[in-house]
Amino acid sequence: SLIYSEFFVMQQNSFMVAIMIGSLFYGYLSGPMNIPLSNIASGTFLIASISLFLPLLIENEFLLFILFIVFELTCGLYFPLIGTFRAKVISEDIRAVQSLYEASMYIFVFLWGPFLESQH
Repeated sequence: SLIYSEFFVMQQNSFMVAIMIGSLFYGYLSGPMNIPLSNIASGTFLIASISLFLPLLIENEFLLFILFIVFELTCGLYFPLIGTFRAKVISEDIRAVQSLYEASMYIFVFLWGPFLESQH
């Protein structure tokens, strides 16, 4: 049980580190490499799709772990990529209103969630 919990913690930490490395990699691709956002997005989605498709064909647990690490790297690329796209496409005024909407929704869920759980 203790060995399993240690493995689970190391696995989760590996995924979080992969997301951070993916975000750093996005900074490198969009900064010094000056790769267009559309190319970064296409590559990110292609690699993510492949890394989620290959586990259907592979049974080796170590390779499955590596593929999920690759997927988490693409998740790390995705978040700053979409943030940059949003900044280019959606004006600042609309993003401010959207942020207020999202914040009020989170507050509503936070306050209403315990009430809903007590109903079950």
